[in-house]
Order: sequence, then C-alpha cells, then structure tokens
Amino acid sequence: MDQISPDPAALLGNADAYEDIILRLGRSLLQPGDLAIDGGAGRGRNSLAMAAAVGAEGRVLACEPIGWLAERLERDAGLRQLPQLAVHAAALADTAGEREFHWVRNADAYSGLQPRAYPVVPDTALIQVACTTIDSLLANETRRWRFAKLDLQGGELPAMQGAAAAIAAHRPVIVFQNARAASAAAYGYDATAFFRFFAGLGYRVLDLFGRPFGRADWDGQDVPWYFMAVAAGSSAELLLRNALDPILAEVARRVTDPGIDDLEPWLVQQPPDEYLETHRRRYLETWKRAAPALMPAREVVELGGASVIGRFLEQRRGVELRLIQSDLRYPYAALDGSTDAILSLEVLEHLNEAHQPTSAIEEIALFQQSGAACMFRESFRMLRPGGCLLVTTPNVTSLDSIGNLLRKRHAFNYPPHVREYAPADVVALAEAAGFVAEVVETFRAWNSMPDIDCAALADALRALDFDMTDRENDAYFLFRRPR
Repeated sequence: MDQISPDPAALLGNADAYEDIILRLGRSLLQPGDLAIDGGAGRGRNSLAMAAAVGAEGRVLACEPIGWLAERLERDAGLRQLPQLAVHAAALADTAGEREFHWVRNADAYSGLQPRAYPVVPDTALIQVACTTIDSLLANETRRWRFAKLDLQGGELPAMQGAAAAIAAHRPVIVFQNARAASAAAYGYDATAFFRFFAGLGYRVLDLFGRPFGRADWDGQDVPWYFMAVAAGSSAELLLRNALDPILAEVARRVTDPGIDDLEPWLVQQPPDEYLETHRRRYLETWKRAAPALMPAREVVELGGASVIGRFLEQRRGVELRLIQSDLRYPYAALDGSTDAILSLEVLEHLNEAHQPTSAIEEIALFQQSGAACMFRESFRMLRPGGCLLVTTPNVTSLDSIGNLLRKRHAFNYPPHVREYAPADVVALAEAAGFVAEVVETFRAWNSMPDIDCAALADALRALDFDMTDRENDAYFLFRRPR
C-alpha cells in the first residue's frame, strides 16, 4: 500500500492510539451545525466529543443497544448539558426490527448481533434488541451528515448497507471497525461484496493510517482494524488527508514521548498575566512530574476551574477537558467511572468543612476535613479503574512554614487558606477514599521570604536529627484508582 502519512509503525496494534486518532478526526472534521453518528456508542467517549464539536445547532445520533450503557450515556449528556446528543437504545443494521443480540456481560465492547472470537472467556447472554437503519434515522433530517464512527463488532458493512441512501445524499466520512475475513464470515459477505459496495457509491477505502485499502490488501498483515470510507475526489477527502497527517504525528509522538518540555514554550506564547508569572515555576515543576502519568489520558476532569495545565492539555494535547466548578465539598454532577484523570491543583487548601444546616456543635467546632474527604471520595468515584488523581497543595511541613513560625508569623504559605496539609495527611485522606499513592514528593514552587534562610535552617534542624526529606514548599501527589 502507498504511504501517504507519517510512519504508523509505532501505532500498529495500539488500541488506545486508534481510539485517539478517531476522536481527533471527529473533532477536526465536524463543524458547528453538522450531524454525526456514533454506532456502538458504548460509554459515549466519541459521542460526547462529537456533541461538543457540532455545538447546540448540530446533532449527534448515538446508537447503543445495551440498555444500561444507553441509559448511562443519556444521563451523562444531561449532566454535561448536551441536548444535541440524542441516544437511541438500538443496534444499527441493514433492516429495522427486533433481533437477537449477543451481549458479552463481562466485556460489553465485544457484544454484537453475531458471535465472534473473543479475547476473554465470555459471559454471554442472548437478549432481544431493537434494530434501526441510518436511512430511517436520517429520513427527515435537514442537517448535513458529515461524520460517523461505527464500531459494531463485525456488523459495520450491514449497517452501511442500511445507510446507502443517506451516504449517497450526504457523502459523509465514515470511520469503521472491520476484522475483514472474520467479520465477513460472521455477517455473510465476502471481500468482493465489501469492495463492490463502496465502489458503487463512488467511495474510496483507506486504513486508519490513510493508506489505500484494496482487494489485494484484504488478507495483508500490518493492517489496523479500523478503516475510513470517503467519497473519492471530494472536498471531504482533501479535508481528511489534511487533517490526518498532523493527527498521526501527534498521536505517534504521544505514544513514546510524554512531552515534558512542551509546556514552557507554550507558556511563553500566553498573554502577560501576573498570576501566571507568580506561579510559572509551580506549573513547570508540576508538569514535569505529571506529564508521564497523563500520556494515556484522553478525558480529564479539573476541579475548581481550568488551570494553565488544564488549558494546555485541551489546546495542545487534544484532551477533552471538563471542569467541576460547583461546591467541591458536596457530591459532584458527574457519572461513576467517567474520566481517565483528575487534576486538583492548589485546590485542597481552599476546602472548608461540609456543614449541614442541622450540624451538631462538634461538627461546627472541630475541623474534621469533611470537605477534603468529599473531594477524594468523589474523585475516586468519577475515575475509571486505573485512572489517576493528581494533586498539588502547599506543604505545611516545609522549611518555609517552619521559618514563618520562628519569625512569629502564620505557618501557612498563604494565610487566607482554610487549611494547609502535611503530605502524610493528604495520603491518609486519599487512602481512606480507596486510592493507592504512587508518587509523593515536594518541590520548590515559590521563593522564600527574604528573612528565611532555608539552607541555614535545614542545617540547624539536621544537626538536631530531624528528618529533612520533603521539606520544599509545595507537594505533588499521584494517586491511582486500583484496576
């Protein structure tokens, strides 16, 4: 096959990279007011990103036949205030009606209208589901259908056959999964029928890396399991090719390079800002530690508003950034297991108690860290298994804090904070919520007060046999939700 894109060798067989490419393609190709289709929507990662791309005037049709997943996605769309996302509890097929569906209960993503070889020992159940066609979904639609992602575990060609009229009318770009011979055998077609369908529509088939995919490649090796169909010679094909090269280059780089050095030049390009200048060192030190952990993250939640690091992830890394800006002392409007990573950067020290109107005097009189405990519990709940929570907060056991006390000042780095914590206290809060601490370290985020000589103070405390580890003025934590 001809090579038209950056060398994809580093990406072959990398499922996370494939998902990242598809997510970025949807964002690049969709415009406000467009219509997009997500067949086999699952938990809605692509549906939600598409909905953000098409905006309030657009429309996303998400089809998911597994009931609990469809209900979950509908709730998530409501929580994120995305009325343009319409969830259909149905499977896409070549004809409408009720059919048996092979639900793999211990691995939902492998479920489909026909059984297949499974990479896990399957716990399967045959259920009845509604089937619909894309042609019927779009029968009265006036918006332009520009993009689709189909992941139907082998049923993609029948679903496209049920969309022939809409494809001819709208000429969308379609990204679809296909296991080639295995899919053909399960759904009763062959390679000839596969290529005849696209040729009849005037469509070209490419693999996910942008290489032409023809009959001679049907049994080839080194082929990803996702493909793209685009109207040959169309403006959509030109847009696709122009979008694909930088996407592949960025995804390939992210597979091997966490981008530790990427933040500083981006900061230089930002408008002058006093807060940014005050905290520049903190951002750079935090990113140096956080970048490797954030490499695989495609969805990130930030608590308390968008920080410089959150905006960088969104603007330069293509990460979907969601903000929780409600009162962090109380449960958050977000679904369980709905994000890859959470940022809590200089937030913890601002959280007061979570008082209730009928609080007992003990709760009012004693600081019991209930607001902080809620932040950790809710973060654990929102993270997918294996996801990470990154926390930075001032270190009240730092040399700066000790120096402040010796100078008869408030120990806190910033006195208006509600509470500054010892690193051990933060770890205890996280572990109580179920987290495992992977990294705990301190770093120098700010200059010391002019009258505090940290080096001399450290020598004096060391001479008195005090433990001098983790005495810098800011603390960094990487907590992991166990798989």
